Amino acid sequence: MKKLLDILMWNKSSSGVAVKGYMFVTDNPESYCGIKQVKEGKVGKLYTIKEEPKLWEIGFHASSDPLSAYRQNKAEGRLFEVEARGKIVQDGNYFAAQKIRLIREIDTKKLFLAFAIDCANHCLINYRSYSPRDNRPYKAIEAAEAYQKDQSENNKFLAKLAAESALSAASDLSDRSGFVSAQGAAKASAQSAAESASYAARSAINFAAQSAAESASYAARSAGNAVYAAALYAGYDAGTDAWFVGYAAQSAEMNRQKEVLETLIGKCYL
Repeated sequence: MKKLLDILMWNKSSSGVAVKGYMFVTDNPESYCGIKQVKEGKVGKLYTIKEEPKLWEIGFHASSDPLSAYRQNKAEGRLFEVEARGKIVQDGNYFAAQKIRLIREIDTKKLFLAFAIDCANHCLINYRSYSPRDNRPYKAIEAAEAYQKDQSENNKFLAKLAAESALSAASDLSDRSGFVSAQGAAKASAQSAAESASYAARSAINFAAQSAAESASYAARSAGNAVYAAALYAGYDAGTDAWFVGYAAQSAEMNRQKEVLETLIGKCYL
């Protein structure tokens, strides 16, 4: 009965359109999750403040997607799908609200491990194109997938070793002196792909959200550099046309990642 009354009061007292988002509830003192009272993380409970929200200062802070929520809060924690109402101040992917309800809790380990694996897999071709005989990044992704199926200590240890091996593969390509050339851009793309694979394996070890964020970032860079390299090979000008198509490819990969994340969320509710 109390929960029903709470919902009725929520609908009655809320103004404007509800904004869906995601919030990490964490003990990190630098977190922007907003208010101490929300740290209990009680699903279904309505949290309110009287003050007008101010982004990065006052209110319940959340983001439009889980990856942005991690970047906003600077720490791992419990991840919730939330609904905000009342006065809301929004800037890009981030917003602060007067009223918020925790709708569902999400399994962060399951979500971000699957997401990191997808990101790494999607850009792996850029490494194989440059170093077809080196399977270290592939083995890192394979180790992450093995841990995904069986979260044993042995698989966790193997993922750690594979992550270090993929990082070594990336280090082998760290010389970017020829980045403005097609060959240099292809090399940079391969290096980023290896980094993405390394972080995918690391997401099986600990700090899943942080590792997934890094894997996604490197995957996007790999996509951008791969297209940039192709444009240079095709004779595009390095400073204008090639740069723009490379940037567009990176942005497209980031948008693809957001869609993947949204799809995975539905499979990761606790």
